[in-house]
Amino acid sequence: QSASKLSGLPFVRPLEDLPTMGDRTIAMLRDSVSAWLSGDTATARQICERDVEIDALKATIFGKVSRVMVQDPAAVPRSLELLLVSRNLERVADLATNIAEEAIFVAEARVIKHHAEEAPILPVRDAPHRDS
Repeated sequence: QSASKLSGLPFVRPLEDLPTMGDRTIAMLRDSVSAWLSGDTATARQICERDVEIDALKATIFGKVSRVMVQDPAAVPRSLELLLVSRNLERVADLATNIAEEAIFVAEARVIKHHAEEAPILPVRDAPHRDS
């Protein structure tokens, strides 16, 4: 949908980070499904680490596109559509990360979501007893 919208809007200087973000996101999705199917937890962990790159690219794109919008108000419609594309790519990368986390859970019975595996294991205390 965004490609159709962008084709009808005035041209703005190409954004080189967007194709890079798209390529890396597609690779993450492909690799996460492969890791899930094969139980490859090493690849799954790498995918989780690669999500940081996608987040950084989204932030870079946001900064560049924001500057373009300030300098050229006529570029706002195209710029907003580019921001939408970067947001959607970042969301796909997040979903690929979720698949990778599930691959680790299935293979190792470990929850790594939200860095759960780094959290200390706390002792379970008995509930206080009431005298009744």
